[in-house]
Amino acid sequence: MKKIFTTLSFILVVCLFTASCGNSDTPSTSQNTDNNNQQQEQNQEVEVSENFKIGDTATFNDWEISVTEFSFKDKLADNDYFYFSPDEGNKFAVVSLQITNTSKEAQTFLPSFSYGDDIRARICYADEYEYQATNLIGYEAELHDSAMNPLTTKNGVIVFNVPELVTTSEESLVFTIYAGQDSISFDLR
Repeated sequence: MKKIFTTLSFILVVCLFTASCGNSDTPSTSQNTDNNNQQQEQNQEVEVSENFKIGDTATFNDWEISVTEFSFKDKLADNDYFYFSPDEGNKFAVVSLQITNTSKEAQTFLPSFSYGDDIRARICYADEYEYQATNLIGYEAELHDSAMNPLTTKNGVIVFNVPELVTTSEESLVFTIYAGQDSISFDLR
């Protein structure tokens, strides 16, 4: 009986200790004000940041990245016998890049199966619509899964399957390379 009483007393003390050490779900008013001020400052910083232009070279993580050209295409071909075509009613948005691995070890640029902080690419149309990169497996110039040794440079393309409207519009078109919360962007038009 004494063991049961001691055990129950111990459990009660642990529960009270755990409850008293837990965080409150409702932060104080001063914490809310500080958090709102910090969030507004971060939003202002994001708005101020400028995008790179075609021809600029940007450093991102362990890569130097330069957008060398941009175009829309009805099809992409390595030779006269085999070609890729976009979905019906779409065109390919082709971003030509030069990338350099500045790391001290071999790395893979734009892995097909990315997770965590792996590099990814997207195009944002009219500051509203997002298109993820299309991996054209077998296309020689494709940069997906580019395994590169340190200090090596490679030229190639990242392709996006976009609606015809995107190709004829004058709205903004921004190419973004991102990994986790970090990103760099290039204005395509």
